[in-house]
Amino acid sequence: AEELRDGMLAANGTIDLRLGGEGIRPPMPSEVLATSSTPDSVWPLTPEETWSRRSLYILQKRSLQHPLLVVFDSADIDSPCPVRFSTVQPTQALSMLNGELVIREARLLARRLERERPGDLRGQVALGRLLVGGRPAEAEDVEEAVAFVEELEAVEGRSRGQARENLCLVLFNLNEFLYVD
Repeated sequence: AEELRDGMLAANGTIDLRLGGEGIRPPMPSEVLATSSTPDSVWPLTPEETWSRRSLYILQKRSLQHPLLVVFDSADIDSPCPVRFSTVQPTQALSMLNGELVIREARLLARRLERERPGDLRGQVALGRLLVGGRPAEAEDVEEAVAFVEELEAVEGRSRGQARENLCLVLFNLNEFLYVD
């Protein structure tokens, strides 16, 4: 769970690797906050510049847990947890495709790609695959991704920026990002 969130932060270049310090309260989906008896005050956000700290620093509250971490098998905070089990379930895929956090991090990755390879779609795709997969992209992978972006623009009417954000969301959902072989 923590490695997944931290991997997204590392890929988009926003991860804060400082050691120690206070815990953080990044944004929590409104649906999660609504489960509390005091939804407006239960999770006061820490300053935005802290939200990219490693997942280790997210404050834990038994009654209000970070949904992405929970769905990807974070440690049980109610009892000792000598072993963490890995599961594969539909809610994980749904969270990776529709979750606010993943969409926000994909948007930041898209901005990084444009900033580091301005106007060069193939270069952006290659860099994105490198950042997410940890290896240089195969030529076929680059061409498929370029075709995907161009199809989103031509058929779906998306702007280049929107199409690039969708591509980054797809990159975060690749098996090579989600699983260690």
